[in-house]
This record gives sequence, structure tokens and C-alpha cells, in this order.
Amino acid sequence: LACDFVHAIVVCTPNFTHIDILRRAIPTGKHILCEKPLCTTLVDCLEVESMLSFREAQARASGSETGVSMTGMEYRWMPPVSQLIQEIESGEHGAVRVLSLREHRFPFLVKVNNWNRFNRFTC
Repeated sequence: LACDFVHAIVVCTPNFTHIDILRRAIPTGKHILCEKPLCTTLVDCLEVESMLSFREAQARASGSETGVSMTGMEYRWMPPVSQLIQEIESGEHGAVRVLSLREHRFPFLVKVNNWNRFNRFTC
């Protein structure tokens, strides 16, 4: 993590490991892409938010820049979703209050210890 030639960190590990990795990654100031879910508990998410706020405050105080942190919410860049977002923002559909989407795909494949299913390893 301390290597100068590493500019970004991608967290794409089992969900329950994200917080431990983020605790080490955030202080580096590098760009971070964390696959969803960010964490498996609200307490851990709030800790990440606090660490990122502290990191940004330190960067501002020192006049330096800090990396971008993002959770992998890839749907927003899919063409149909991107178009829908534009239509909603333009007011084409009036004031949208509720939106329901259905995803047509295979269920999640079984992983080691079922870390991607709803159990103690997921949110």
C-alpha cells in the first residue's frame, strides 16, 4: 500500500473483509474503489465515512489532494439506466416519487462459505 507506483486500491474481496482493508487503505490517500456493499454493518460504514472525512480535512489543511473514494455502483453507467437518469432529471416523467426496477439475471453463484449470500458475512 505504501508503494509510490500504486495510485489506486481496488477492494473486491468478500464483503465482510472490506472494513479491515479500508482501515489500511484510507490513510494512504490513494484512490479507492470498493465493491458493494461498502461494509456489512452500519457501524463500519459510519467508521469509513469518518475516516474519509478526516482524510479530506487533512488534505485541505495541508493544501494537498487526496484520492477519490467510490463504491462500485456500476449500474449508473449502463446505457439504459443512464438514459433513465437523464429523463428523470429533465422532468420528462414529472415528479418521480417511487421507482421499481427488476433485474433479470441468474442468481448469485455459490462462493466459498457463501460469503455473497444473506448470512453473517453479508449486510
